[in-house]
Amino acid sequence: EMQAKGIQVETYTVQARTLAAPAEVARALKLARRTQVLCLDRVRGWGGQPVVHFRSYFHPRVGLTKDDDFRRPLYELIQERCSIIADQSLEELRAVSADRRLAQRLAVAVGTALLRRDRTVLDTGRRPMEFAVVHYRCDRFTLNLNLREE
Repeated sequence: EMQAKGIQVETYTVQARTLAAPAEVARALKLARRTQVLCLDRVRGWGGQPVVHFRSYFHPRVGLTKDDDFRRPLYELIQERCSIIADQSLEELRAVSADRRLAQRLAVAVGTALLRRDRTVLDTGRRPMEFAVVHYRCDRFTLNLNLREE
């Protein structure tokens, strides 16, 4: 999306770890509660300023590890390394306020309005492969939707 707009996206932080799936994650990925999942945190932006924080949780069948190179395009990495293709995304959007952790990561004041995007990505077999909670700075990001009746 950003490349199409002529924006060079930069990655500022990447942290991957394994943890027990929180209830919300287990539901979205259709896993038993507390199943071990890979959790990936990334802060990205442009022009030297953070704009978006991604927290992604991956279904164990995806097969990523904390040693993978998460600075490259995520779905390209998954397809190449794991032979799984992201096919569909289920999205939920809402406004939230930045807590202390997000304010620090996105270089905004606590309480700043952020756009929260909960996304469940399905593979070509319609199985959940990723659940992501994404927070965007509203002063540097605009989300455009093109809806069409089918």
